[in-house]
Amino acid sequence: MAARTAQRGTRSTVNLLDPTHQAGLQSLLTKLYNKPVELNLIKLRRPHLDADILSSYVTQRLLDRALGPRRVIRDAAWKSGLPTPRVVTELQQAKRVPGRMISSDALEKNSSFGPMRTQTSEILRGLKMSQVSSVKVEAAGRLSKRMTANRAQKKVARRGANGKGPGYMVRGFRKAHVSVSQRAGKRRIGSYGVRVDVGHS
Repeated sequence: MAARTAQRGTRSTVNLLDPTHQAGLQSLLTKLYNKPVELNLIKLRRPHLDADILSSYVTQRLLDRALGPRRVIRDAAWKSGLPTPRVVTELQQAKRVPGRMISSDALEKNSSFGPMRTQTSEILRGLKMSQVSSVKVEAAGRLSKRMTANRAQKKVARRGANGKGPGYMVRGFRKAHVSVSQRAGKRRIGSYGVRVDVGHS
């Protein structure tokens, strides 16, 4: 048992971001698909910025039976780097200082697009990915470790919301600046679903 544990500790991990390791994987995929394959791998440090990436990340981690579903859902929501009250206060103070931040009118006057093009304020208003303000992760289905468990479980974690509802803004009758993603996975004891709501301010 001790030898097996020591062997696990000395096992080398493959870094796919290394070009030397990518060459072998790229040649294998080229033979598999019978066409040239080019790999462009990027290390994601903040998966909470995109709902699709975060839902895929949570779905993949739930496949590991060594990890508890409650811990996976909690870490996905609470480890998201949301703006703190101090950052919001500093941003509001910076807006009051003249010359610290450029307004949309000044940017539009100094731009080379001309008055007949799209206004800068409309472009800034249409930016959804400006800043993540809330994250809600929900998983439901056969999340138990027991093979004989026939009950579906539901785990929910949220961060950035003031109440029990989602933390995005509601403008009139529609939700503004929110991206939703849903994924499904299957374990040995059954299937489960993951839903991620990411609100942007």
